Formats: sequence, C-alpha cells, structure tokens
Amino acid sequence: MTSETGADDLRFLIRDRAGQFTASFDAAFSATGIQVVKMPPRCPRANAYAERFAKTVRRKATD
Repeated sequence: MTSETGADDLRFLIRDRAGQFTASFDAAFSATGIQVVKMPPRCPRANAYAERFAKTVRRKATD
C-alpha cells in the first residue's frame, strides 16, 4: 500500500464473518502488518457502527 492513499497508517481491518472472506484474504492483510479483526457473531449492531464510521470517513475525506 502506498503512502499516497494514507494506507500506511492502517492497523486494523474489521470484517464480518461472511464466507467470501478466505484465509488467504486475511493472510494478505496480515502480511502487510494489518491485524484482521472479525466482528462478533450474532451481533448485527456492530456492523452499524462500522458502516457509520465508513460513511463519516468518506464524507470528511471528500470535503
């Protein structure tokens, strides 16, 4: 990841437990030093917080 995108500062990737995320997906991020954190099972409200954060970042980054 390049410093142009600011991705060098990323430390965590919060993801859900969907089946499309494989072990190789997690390994790709772990190799770059990003810790993959799975959302708690049966906790739909946790995704709402992640979505709200993503919206806020997207809105602030484009202003």
